[in-house]
Amino acid sequence: MPSRFTCKSLFGIFFGVALALVRPAGAAQAGFPAFAMPETALTLRAEATPRRFISAHGRRGLIVGYAAGSLEGWVYPFRILHDYRVGFRPEGSDEAIPGAAAVREVIVNPETVTRVYSGEDFTVRETLFVPLDEGGFEILYQVDSHFPLHIAVSFRPDLDLMWPAGIGGQSYAWDADRHAFALLESSEKYSALVGSPVAGLHSAQNSYAKPGQVDRTLSLELDIPANSADRIFPLLASLTAPPHYNAERTYEALRRARLPSMPRLESITGSCSRAACKWKPRMSV
Repeated sequence: MPSRFTCKSLFGIFFGVALALVRPAGAAQAGFPAFAMPETALTLRAEATPRRFISAHGRRGLIVGYAAGSLEGWVYPFRILHDYRVGFRPEGSDEAIPGAAAVREVIVNPETVTRVYSGEDFTVRETLFVPLDEGGFEILYQVDSHFPLHIAVSFRPDLDLMWPAGIGGQSYAWDADRHAFALLESSEKYSALVGSPVAGLHSAQNSYAKPGQVDRTLSLELDIPANSADRIFPLLASLTAPPHYNAERTYEALRRARLPSMPRLESITGSCSRAACKWKPRMSV
């Protein structure tokens, strides 16, 4: 098994050399106020392990994966991305700490899943959230650090149907106005956006626009200011699939939203029933 130092080195080389990242001018340093996510009788806390299955879902989308592994994101019937991974690069460092080496705990609520990462100088809460009726999903980051931190995100883009169906001809571009990758396909009927208002470094176009390259990886960094534990910084994904979904409209709606936009079970029922209060969701191990 490689040492943690080796993993950090490989992760730093991956982001610093192989993907040829560039930084757009004037990357936003915004976010929205942090909100409380109180624990209830339905909350489950557990150690984050590579075999522990997790999922967050609404009626139109899904984020699924493993607590100490990668994730994939869907807006039905399309898989938008897979092999979603994060790392944490302190300001001034050229190496990122892999998320798998820093993840400590997973917290499951009916409407969200949160992974907690800890490093020497930071704590990061990553919350997976899929709005109930929107054609998109969000991954929210809350960082407690006295120093600026860069969250290095990588994923493999899909914009494709579940096997054995498929549409093919995918291509990718950078939308500088939205700080997002535009995922495209040859008919120009379907598309998706994946990005963040605080995206800084991102994959250079010559690293993902080469014809004939199949299994591409895209990457970007979320630039988190120091002492911003009272703010939340989102990564957003949305789909265009006429007449049901419009990626641009959904992306902007998610960007402007102040969560939580999905009501908790207690707010629907007034209080959880006696049976529900005794019931605990089971998490795979």
